[in-house]
Amino acid sequence: MRRLSIRVTTAAAAVTGVVVAHSMAALLAFPDGHQRAEHLAATGHAYWPAAVWVALAAGATAVALIAGRGARGARLATPRFAVLARGQIGVFVALEVVERIVAGVPLADLHHGVSFPLGVLVQVATAAVLTLVLRRLHRLAARVAACIRGPLRRRRSPSPWPPVRQAGPQSIVVGRVRSRAPPAGPAARPA
Repeated sequence: MRRLSIRVTTAAAAVTGVVVAHSMAALLAFPDGHQRAEHLAATGHAYWPAAVWVALAAGATAVALIAGRGARGARLATPRFAVLARGQIGVFVALEVVERIVAGVPLADLHHGVSFPLGVLVQVATAAVLTLVLRRLHRLAARVAACIRGPLRRRRSPSPWPPVRQAGPQSIVVGRVRSRAPPAGPAARPA
């Protein structure tokens, strides 16, 4: 079950990372909005608004899985950077190829220009940031859950009866002696 959770978290984080990095790479490669819009339209990015919604859902899934594991006190199990980076680069390359095939743009176009190599670099950077954020989120959820459970555990007693004290060796031999002071106050004095 743990491996399945890690795989689902990694896949969800990779989908989110690909979309975020792809958007950032487009912003960096084409700072001018008009030029960026022309490039994206020419290379088959008409589906992009739907991709953003899918990325939001995938990101929420990854966050929920990581936070849930942390809150349950489960061992840290976040996507590894290398696995996440490879996954993101693979999905990014596949997206770029499919986009160009759908748009009728030659695949040789990938090697010309700065957007594709920049996109690969941004995928790696995004994978590093996502790995760090998910690890921190797991730890935060574990700490919050521990703070919530801590006071609840201290308030509860396993038994409604007060604890029984064990007799030490000296009380067995000598017996328990309690000193008692004489009664104080006017009501305690003989008349």
